[in-house]
Amino acid sequence: AGQSRFFSFEGIIGAGKSTLLRKLQENGVVVIPEPLQAWQDNGIFEAFYKDMSRWSFTFQIAAFTTRVKSVEEAISSTSSSSSPWMVGERSWFADSYVFEPLLHRDGHLNNMEHDSYKLWWQWAEQRAPRTSGIIYLRASPRTCLKRIQKRSRAEEADIPLGYLEGLFEKHEDWLMHRKTPYGRHDIPVLVLNADVEFESN
Repeated sequence: AGQSRFFSFEGIIGAGKSTLLRKLQENGVVVIPEPLQAWQDNGIFEAFYKDMSRWSFTFQIAAFTTRVKSVEEAISSTSSSSSPWMVGERSWFADSYVFEPLLHRDGHLNNMEHDSYKLWWQWAEQRAPRTSGIIYLRASPRTCLKRIQKRSRAEEADIPLGYLEGLFEKHEDWLMHRKTPYGRHDIPVLVLNADVEFESN
């Protein structure tokens, strides 16, 4: 009782998560960004993109752990009186329902690693903070590719449409069709049409 409630924003790259979270933060909502800095500081982010088959398993463990740690730290440092709820840019569910299955499908995680991750994730998820709800920013891969090209981030320069389509398919399976390979999914989901531009609305 009295603890801030955590909600996650989910969606493929270019769906508008950062834009919408920035607007919420400007209005006093506690926002928890993806722990990109932690991934960059210990070198795992760069290593993962240089050699996915070598570092995918390590990166997935690091991603889960740092996401959970970010939320735990935000909860412990925020009183419910100052903010009754907080929002995060993706959750650990995105790792297990979207990114890890894609890495396995594409051969960057072998079956032994995939099975080990699944076993570990099911144990660790029970110990993570509860996610009260998910906001799914549902945008088409083509719309997102146009946004990615427009914002011109160096690390996103070579993202192909096919990769975005794979991410979209996994998000749809998880959040629209409720296909969850790791068991239950009883978290409420709000779907927003993210093909519209949040920046101008």
